[in-house]
Amino acid sequence: SKPQSPYEKVVEIRKVLNANGLNNIPIIIAGGVWSLADWQDYIDNPEVGEVGFQFGTRPLLTQESPISNVWKKLLKLVE
Repeated sequence: SKPQSPYEKVVEIRKVLNANGLNNIPIIIAGGVWSLADWQDYIDNPEVGEVGFQFGTRPLLTQESPISNVWKKLLKLVE
């Protein structure tokens, strides 16, 4: 019920991957990714290894999004 940093869990996942010879498999972090600046502890960190970040809904909300307004209306993102 209390938000926590996923850092420790990501480190544990990396340890399991490395123990199984999967050192180069990236861990994809998704959900709650608002800015890469918030995740600097993860980037180029040997304890975490290779990581990637998934941006999902957030880019849909921008005016610059190439998604049609018809599709946005279906998602109820615009009036």
